[in-house]
Amino acid sequence: MENWEGIYGLMEDVSKKTPKEVREEKRREANRKAAAENMQKKQASIYDADGKVVTSYDKKLAKRKEEQKKDKRNTLITRITLIVVLVAVAAALIFAIGKKVNERYGTAVTVNGEKIGRVEYDFYYHMGINNFMNTYGSYASYFGLDTGSDLSKQTYRGDETWADYFGVNAVEMIKEMRALSAEADKNSFSYDDTDDYNEFNSSIEKAASDDGSSVKDYYKKTFGDYATQSSIESYVKQYLRANAYYDDYQKNLTFSDAEINDYYNENKDKYDVVDYRYLEVADLDKANEMLASITDGSSFRALCPQYAADDLKSGYETDDKSLATGATQSSITTGAEVTSWLFDSVRKEGDKTVVTVADDNKNYVLYFSSRYLTDAQKSIMTDSMKSSKSQEYINSLIDGMTSQSGTVKIYEETAGSADGE
Repeated sequence: MENWEGIYGLMEDVSKKTPKEVREEKRREANRKAAAENMQKKQASIYDADGKVVTSYDKKLAKRKEEQKKDKRNTLITRITLIVVLVAVAAALIFAIGKKVNERYGTAVTVNGEKIGRVEYDFYYHMGINNFMNTYGSYASYFGLDTGSDLSKQTYRGDETWADYFGVNAVEMIKEMRALSAEADKNSFSYDDTDDYNEFNSSIEKAASDDGSSVKDYYKKTFGDYATQSSIESYVKQYLRANAYYDDYQKNLTFSDAEINDYYNENKDKYDVVDYRYLEVADLDKANEMLASITDGSSFRALCPQYAADDLKSGYETDDKSLATGATQSSITTGAEVTSWLFDSVRKEGDKTVVTVADDNKNYVLYFSSRYLTDAQKSIMTDSMKSSKSQEYINSLIDGMTSQSGTVKIYEETAGSADGE
């Protein structure tokens, strides 16, 4: 009963307080609890696990030890990280060096079972570029070729790049040089390379000087990154000897009259020349009027001043400007229609016509005089026969020779495997 009374009394006391007084009392009670908890924490912080009092010095010492442990951990982590980084860098460096060494000393391509190093491959690769530019340099831009830029990013044909083209060309040159060298040995071909090799070196020195480069840099620029005078010497001499043997073989080729006549009859349009007269006449009716008055070459010349353009009349009065002699198909520039008429196999002396060239809508009055083969053209034809025969000879030597990619990928193999897939 006392307990209940006490409770009732407390309830009674509470019931007698105002709400404001109740809130104030709760706030004071909360403050007392917080103060008691802080005191307990402070008391706990001055004692260690064994109940000993912990002074401020002890706290500083403990803090220093904790910081030392942390520093050791950080140092260990740093060392481990550094070791990992060094291992990674070393691995990358070893890989890069290994790749460079493999590129320099590894097998670039294999030709007919023989391993070809990068220096030799680069020599023939760049020789191919040099030969191409010497022959077609003025037309390079028409081919879309810029040798001063990355050739692997310049399209040659389809998905083939110019780098692919010169790569295949390099392999073919290596095959030819190997085959011709073997033939030279087989036929006991005698050749002293001293003069030619000295001339080669002199030309390199002059070219380097003209280019403003050192000879050392010019070798690399012209024959590849690994080229030096000594590293490519044997390849230069092999190239010179093989070409000397080829020239000797070609020079000594002979053909029978029957062979020459057969070749000529198959290619006469290419080697024949024509003599003819021509005049451009703007008005087609006037051109036909002139044509009707022509009886021979002399009458053609006499009519030219009358039908020529006003600003050209005086030239035809004083000079025989209408006559063209010894013209080949490739030298005629007035249009394909004119060339076709002049070289028609039925053409004979005295034939005449008016031809209108569609591309520029020009009218030409033509008079045919003759068609024949000159000694100069016959010599060119014979040289062409020798060149064809020599190429057949080389093709027979390299027929069946194989090639395989090494550090350098040969386009024909890559394209072939792609097609196969």
